[in-house]
Amino acid sequence: MKKLFILGLVILLSVSMTAPVLAGADASRVAVPNQFVDVPQDHWAVAWINELYTEGVTGGCSTAPLRYCPDAVVTRAQMAVFLVRVIHGSTFTPPASAVIFEDVPADYWASAWINQLNADGVTGGCSSAPKLFCPEANVSRAQMAVFLLRAKYGSAYIPPASGDIFSDVPADYWARDWIGQLYAEGYTGGCSSSPLQFCPEAFVSRDQMSVFILRAIHGADYIPPPIDQTSLRPFPQHVQYAPNSILPSHRTQTQLDDDVRAFYDYWKTNYLVEAGVNVDGIPMFRVAFGKNEPDRSATVSEGQGYGMLIVPIMAGYDPDAQAIFDGLWAFARAHPSEGDPRLMDWKVPQTDGNDSAFDGDADIAFGLLLADAQWGSAGIVNYKAEAETMIAGILESTIGPASHLPMLGDWTDANGATYNQYTPRSSDFMLTNFRAYGLATGNPVWDDVVAQSQSVVVALQTNHSPQTGLLPDFIVRKNGSYEPAPANFLEADTDGAYNYNAGRDPWRLGMDALLSGDAISRTSALKISHWAESAVSGNPANFRAGYNLNGTPLPNSDYFTSFFVAPLGVAAMNDSAQQDWLNAVYDSVYAAREDYYSDSVTLLCLLVMTGNFWSP
Repeated sequence: MKKLFILGLVILLSVSMTAPVLAGADASRVAVPNQFVDVPQDHWAVAWINELYTEGVTGGCSTAPLRYCPDAVVTRAQMAVFLVRVIHGSTFTPPASAVIFEDVPADYWASAWINQLNADGVTGGCSSAPKLFCPEANVSRAQMAVFLLRAKYGSAYIPPASGDIFSDVPADYWARDWIGQLYAEGYTGGCSSSPLQFCPEAFVSRDQMSVFILRAIHGADYIPPPIDQTSLRPFPQHVQYAPNSILPSHRTQTQLDDDVRAFYDYWKTNYLVEAGVNVDGIPMFRVAFGKNEPDRSATVSEGQGYGMLIVPIMAGYDPDAQAIFDGLWAFARAHPSEGDPRLMDWKVPQTDGNDSAFDGDADIAFGLLLADAQWGSAGIVNYKAEAETMIAGILESTIGPASHLPMLGDWTDANGATYNQYTPRSSDFMLTNFRAYGLATGNPVWDDVVAQSQSVVVALQTNHSPQTGLLPDFIVRKNGSYEPAPANFLEADTDGAYNYNAGRDPWRLGMDALLSGDAISRTSALKISHWAESAVSGNPANFRAGYNLNGTPLPNSDYFTSFFVAPLGVAAMNDSAQQDWLNAVYDSVYAAREDYYSDSVTLLCLLVMTGNFWSP
């Protein structure tokens, strides 16, 4: 194995200082997503870097978010790690050994790797008296020539005298013979052909090293799988959330990403339905209201909005994501609200009451902004323009003109007696969406929509749920103060309780805190999260399906559903003291499989909990 490695390794310096020619790439190979946030899609070595990561040779230079540091220069210590992993495999961990090099103490981070490279006979260090390795020294191309030839022939090897080959390697250059021999053996063509140069003093960077190592492993003709160039922010993204936030710590990032992939495949199979073609011939898709009839034949705008959040985030994993998204949007446009046609009919099919519901439209508009950030707006659909049109409709028809609070839908009379601009649903405080609308349109009103929504949350938690932080499904204003809605205000006798609307609040508030760093959202989310952990003694399996605001369970709520528990995980991410609780919540929901509503909300929460949800 070692001999094969050395023979392969000596081709490394054939990599020039410019991009390698990839004309021989097999076009049939499946494109893979770019994993690193600091490696642009058009970086010359993006495919090489990502393949190096896939093969386990590197974990990058940073994990939160995942970075590679492509322009950083490779040190001798880093080189030791690279080469030992290539020799012994990506899972190899070198054994501890006695101190060999005086400048590599036992507690030096790469001491075991350096000593293993010495044991493998690849290097004897940078000095023999005293015996040194120079671990922090950068690796130049000239040094690499010596390193490679000694790796091939042993430490006693002396190359023959070299003639004039490279214009930038004079007769008295210290490594002239080594460089000439490398060229004579056909292992390098230099860094430039006209004139022929070697660039001996240039340091080897991490992006160049990715090519060196992969060609060492696979041969000089190796070409890595291409990178998916259609998605600008392909899954997984590994977003860096607000300072001091946490992710589940008991599963690797790869496991977290795979959990999302598995849940998405399940969700797509069970709820994504083909829905014919529109008048322009675009295939339409809808999100089914359930797995079985009669719900499977129905679609609500809420579900369509969930789909239009999920699908662009999964682009890069799902090669059909853009076509699906365009189909979801086409279906939404084919079923406009009768109130404001810029918005979507809340339920399809529906014989009467064909008006809008706030949350569905709010997520559809946000999804259009995600699509613009993911694919641009120069294709079949101008996502940015459509988003701006829909945001204008949301503002004019469903945001209170004086309250700046979300109304229930475009059917709500802002000054109505029962339903008006002061009777919001708590789960419609979609702060991440509102911030994105403000950035997209430049309209400062959205900042006030955020502020007014937060003020209602704070007032309710202070005056009506000081111990639990729980919010009611629906809210009314009485004598100038906000309070839980009375029973049967709109949907059920639990309209004033924490039930199947408000259960989404920890997700919406927690996500806003993670993405924006907002202190008010963080405090509000953690009030609920801290109470929840305490209420069930850290066991999410005991969390009930609905509570009164004082923390007593609702009648008939003695069962577990991921709908209520998954959002608690998003809230817990804002407090490192809740690491064990977050891990337990994650374990209780990532493999759950229930119904349209629970599954859609759980998948969206998993995207956040795995570090993969982002805002445009």
